[in-house]
Amino acid sequence: MKRLSLLLALAPFVALGACSDDDTNPNNNNGTDASLPPFDSGATSDAGVIQGANADVKITGLAGPVKAAYDANGFLHVNGTTDNDAFATVGYFHAANRFFFMDFLRNAVRGTLGTKITLQNLIDQDAQSRLFFADPKTGEPLADVIYAGLDDANKAVFQAYANGVNAWLGDMRDGKNGAKLSEEYNIASNNITDWLPSDSVAILLYFLNDLSNPAQQEIALGQAAAALPSLLNPLAPTYDPRLGGVLGGLFLDFTSTYDISAIGASAGPVTTLSPAKARKAKGLASSDVGKALAMASENVKRIPGASMHKDPGDTGSNNWVIGGQRTANQRPIVANDPHLSILNPSLWFPVEIDGKTGGTGTYHVAGGSFPGLPTVQTGHNENLAWGVTVAFWDLADAYIEIAGPTENTVIFNGAPVPMVTKDVTFIEQGQPITRTLRWVPHHGPVVGASGANSVTIRWRGHDGTTDITAFLGLGRANNLAEAKAALANITSANQNFVIADKAGDIGYYPFSKVPARLWAADAQASTSLGGASATTASPFLPMLGTGKFEWGAPVATEDMPQVTNPAGGFVATANGDINGAFRQNQPLSAQWTVKDGRPLPIQTWAHAEGTREQRIVEAINASGNANSIDTSTALQGDTRSLPAVTIVPAMLAAAQATAAGGFDAANTRTAAALAALTAWSQAGKYTCPTGIDGIDPILGAKTADAAVAVEAIGCAAFHVALYALFDGAFGDELGSSNAAVVAMKLNGPSSYTNQEVKVLVKVLSNLTTASNQPFWQDTRVTDHTTTMNEILQRAITRAGAVLSTAYPAGSDDWRWGRFHTGIGASLIPTAALGFNTAPYTLPGGLYTVNVSNPGAVTLDPATLTAQFRPSSGPSLRTQIEVGADRPRMKFVYPGGADGHRNGRFYQNLIGAYVANTPVDFPFGADFKEPVASASVNPK
Repeated sequence: MKRLSLLLALAPFVALGACSDDDTNPNNNNGTDASLPPFDSGATSDAGVIQGANADVKITGLAGPVKAAYDANGFLHVNGTTDNDAFATVGYFHAANRFFFMDFLRNAVRGTLGTKITLQNLIDQDAQSRLFFADPKTGEPLADVIYAGLDDANKAVFQAYANGVNAWLGDMRDGKNGAKLSEEYNIASNNITDWLPSDSVAILLYFLNDLSNPAQQEIALGQAAAALPSLLNPLAPTYDPRLGGVLGGLFLDFTSTYDISAIGASAGPVTTLSPAKARKAKGLASSDVGKALAMASENVKRIPGASMHKDPGDTGSNNWVIGGQRTANQRPIVANDPHLSILNPSLWFPVEIDGKTGGTGTYHVAGGSFPGLPTVQTGHNENLAWGVTVAFWDLADAYIEIAGPTENTVIFNGAPVPMVTKDVTFIEQGQPITRTLRWVPHHGPVVGASGANSVTIRWRGHDGTTDITAFLGLGRANNLAEAKAALANITSANQNFVIADKAGDIGYYPFSKVPARLWAADAQASTSLGGASATTASPFLPMLGTGKFEWGAPVATEDMPQVTNPAGGFVATANGDINGAFRQNQPLSAQWTVKDGRPLPIQTWAHAEGTREQRIVEAINASGNANSIDTSTALQGDTRSLPAVTIVPAMLAAAQATAAGGFDAANTRTAAALAALTAWSQAGKYTCPTGIDGIDPILGAKTADAAVAVEAIGCAAFHVALYALFDGAFGDELGSSNAAVVAMKLNGPSSYTNQEVKVLVKVLSNLTTASNQPFWQDTRVTDHTTTMNEILQRAITRAGAVLSTAYPAGSDDWRWGRFHTGIGASLIPTAALGFNTAPYTLPGGLYTVNVSNPGAVTLDPATLTAQFRPSSGPSLRTQIEVGADRPRMKFVYPGGADGHRNGRFYQNLIGAYVANTPVDFPFGADFKEPVASASVNPK
């Protein structure tokens, strides 16, 4: 998995107030803070996380009694008579601790936030949500359509879960069992409706969309490609002449930074595509297409979860499975740290769900669950363990439609096809407003339109989902073969699954229903990246929707990449290249898209560039056959910066070259930055510890260990210098006023990540040819022609100036943890109400294994903390050793089970998370000492 775009998708709440740096202090592990009043005026107690504990909870439909109890770390353990009884009880306790999240998300997906929140312009988000999360063939809400089509067994699971949620809602309304709404409802409407079974499908659709839909990126690339006549001339005849040689290579070079892929395909020669001749597609109007794409780009941003791929660099999930022949205990190990939004409360809820031990069920699983869904998404059962990361299969396409001869029709296969239209009434600030929504039935929602052209999105999730069947089957699997069979049901979860079982078998199964696109090979064969052309097209860009570039049946499971018991003894994934297709810069060639006439799966170009995977493979191999839980835990916390290994020596070499552009190495501030980078380079570790004792970035003392200080200070200087280097090398091109160029950057000119790092690492690894690159010429400098050495020198100078201004006491204060911090962000991030957590120190950096990618960086010394604070990170960490009897798991995450500030387990594991010291997650008979329990009985 990777970052979930909650705060972007739910942007209206940001308008309620700025994020606070001192909302709630998470440093106290008991989760209490006497300076902050609880939601009610009672004393701090167990009332939050243990709502319903030591009481008699009643749930409709239970077959028998259920036991629910919390362990010392706040992990919930549920033991029911049947599986569905256990799922119902999970629903109750999810609601007790995460109901605002669940309520908010179901309304966001259904397009009914306006009934909950009184804000202007919320209708735009509601309308786009209702439009996108609908069946394109009927316009009906997709969650309802999918639920209606489920088999009876799956319906029963969702119904049982809904019964549990509604039992808590009943207790809350009646004031029973300590059930209380969380603080967010102080400003949100609490006219809460009962939970429908299809509301859980809505939650599932949110996550599936966020993990599998690259449409926003493809639309943005379409806008950008319009500026490059060799790629998409029909869309925009004018372009900035500085861009052709720079951005063509910068953004559309598909080769990975490191020669690595998940299944270890052999490397091949790297080639560069020749630009195709511009083609004018019949039926495309440049001005109409440009306006339609611009409208679509803005509208898609409003769809919950659709901004998942907004920045190719914002990836971070890691997982690996190591076979017993490579471990000290001769037992397999599964490690996972999915990279998602860091929220308060956490979007994960740790739970053991057991309908088997004391009952008649078949589901006994522990790990991380998503509130709103009844199952565990990452963890283990009695027989096997698994981990997940986003596979970046391309499960969506954007189409440019050509209007038919009559209103609300499009041309498809030479004939007009009527759109599906529906008038839908929304609520904004208490007033009903009706909008007309449109769908092209064979593609999807119309997200932008102008004149004769419109933009639609086809997404795999619109075809329905069997992902819940897959996760239930995985949880019930007895061995690797059964797990693999279950995962064949994955529709659009889009995950790299790594698995190990008790027998010692390990496997890698990145299954999804990837659309067959045999026509994609034509684009590569004609040396064209395609676009809105009548003859060739690339699935990475908007395509003509007239019928040539349609989906075939999903790629067959046997043709998906997969590995069982690899010869090397392990598999590691990190959102990167899966089969080696990107190594040759020809991911659409027949070699990678066709096998014996059958289609092969295509990844979206936004996959990670390989840095983390390279480091993981290095570390596992370095441990030889002595890998262990301890070495895997250390690897999850690894902060070695591979980009720095290449870039810092180049900076230091430039500092020794002839000064240019006023570079003064003797200047006190410049000399301090140069000294920090030199010491870091000489130490040779290139790691990124915080340099602070504890997790408080303001009050925490500087670590006394001199070696740690060198690393923390050097890492800080490197990151500031790196972003200064981005600006010097690429800022003139990416700062262009050309709207298509800004769209191509995706995050805007103030934030630099994936593609720029890729280019710098590739170029600076060979300094003899690096100086010839055109981007070293900064056109903002008018009195002379800038050079590579000058741009590198300027980066050092700027880093010294920024850090010295921010920390005038001296470079010993340049501790990475002072301004590289995290927060648990509320869906309502208001300073006045204090829903965010206080900032805490974060180790790691850009593309380290312990990934902590900085946010939008403008290098303003006064706001360094806000700039370098990531919005996402490792949302949980699991380490699971699969013993001959059963798996045993260690677990930690940035938060706690409780969604109430006065609860015992509010943010209780932040300290362990920052320190990367996971705790035991007791399972089955190992859970012996509950701190609180509840009796759950049939109503």
